Amino acid sequence: MKALGRELRRFLVCLCDGVSLFWLAPAIPLLAAVFEFAQHVVEIRIGLLASRESFKALAFDPQRMAFGYPKIAAVWLSMLLASRFWANRAAGRAWWSFATVAWRPFCLGMALTLILSIPMLPGLGLPPAIYLAVSLVTLLATIPVMVLVMAGLLGDRDATLAGVFRHGWGKGLRIFAFTMLAAVPLQILHQADHVWAFGKAAPVVWALMTFDALLVGAMAAIVGTAVHHGYAPPDL
Repeated sequence: MKALGRELRRFLVCLCDGVSLFWLAPAIPLLAAVFEFAQHVVEIRIGLLASRESFKALAFDPQRMAFGYPKIAAVWLSMLLASRFWANRAAGRAWWSFATVAWRPFCLGMALTLILSIPMLPGLGLPPAIYLAVSLVTLLATIPVMVLVMAGLLGDRDATLAGVFRHGWGKGLRIFAFTMLAAVPLQILHQADHVWAFGKAAPVVWALMTFDALLVGAMAAIVGTAVHHGYAPPDL
């Protein structure tokens, strides 16, 4: 029970530290927030939020998708910067520095992450039982691969694929748990915010989408922090 309590306290530190990036390094969450808001501008102009039906009809509108891909890239970069922030802060470096990244394990981990995501892509037509089995295997394989990504991002040049599969499960499970505990409730709120906007007056829609953009910025900052703290937990 003491170990569980310590991990829960570490998770609370993740949440507080993630939010603190809004004043410690505001460019990190605002990077994701600005791109999210830009997409919201397009969504409002094309009538995406007019109703649930219009949302379904326009979900893959070319104008929306044109802003969606840069937004996803911005969110990923924001999360990476959030993780690097805490490593750089501990070493007294500028928060934007990538000078100490160990690119070999980092790139290998990212490549494996992309490869492992292929079976989850829609349209492959896998039977439900096979899809479930593949999903479970993929999830298990991803846990130590996340450790390899973080080892590279935080500058561990000695990290190897074999090493994380032998010794990285504890860190991997903590990264996974912290990330899910942080991301899932915020993602639910993110989705609900769009539903609340359906058919509302323009000022209400703009207010909800502004809040949502800041929420996405907070998600990126908190998840990036959770990944770092999962790999290198704060001393309590």
